[in-house]
Amino acid sequence: FYAGYGAKDGDVEAPSAMGLATSRDGIVWDKFARPVFSGDRGLAWEDGSVSKIDVAWTGDRYVLLYAGRTGGSRGLATSPDGIEWQRVSDDPVLTGLDVPRPAIFSTSMLVDGDRIRVYVSNGGHRTTSSVYEMELITLDDE
Repeated sequence: FYAGYGAKDGDVEAPSAMGLATSRDGIVWDKFARPVFSGDRGLAWEDGSVSKIDVAWTGDRYVLLYAGRTGGSRGLATSPDGIEWQRVSDDPVLTGLDVPRPAIFSTSMLVDGDRIRVYVSNGGHRTTSSVYEMELITLDDE
């Protein structure tokens, strides 16, 4: 899985989406013909873009943690095959307000049985970074 960006139209930034490529040897890759998950323009926080993707396999489905246009919030989606995805919610499942310092710079996801643990870092250039661990969702609760 990878994040891809469309061509820029003048000064307008093109939306990003998630693509899928497969390989038998890790050298030659075949791209799926279309993006497998795109941002929804009707959701203000996504605004048509998907980036900063993190995908995990749970044993019976894929789980996707992703950022929208601004990158400060994260959404969650699941898929049985990595091609057809269903959002868990139209709202972000994680925002900067969910961590002690209100910003999200990067996330990493770990599937632990039926729970998703998320590690959130905030901090950046010339600031102190912090990493927070949280349980985002129990898969059975979906």
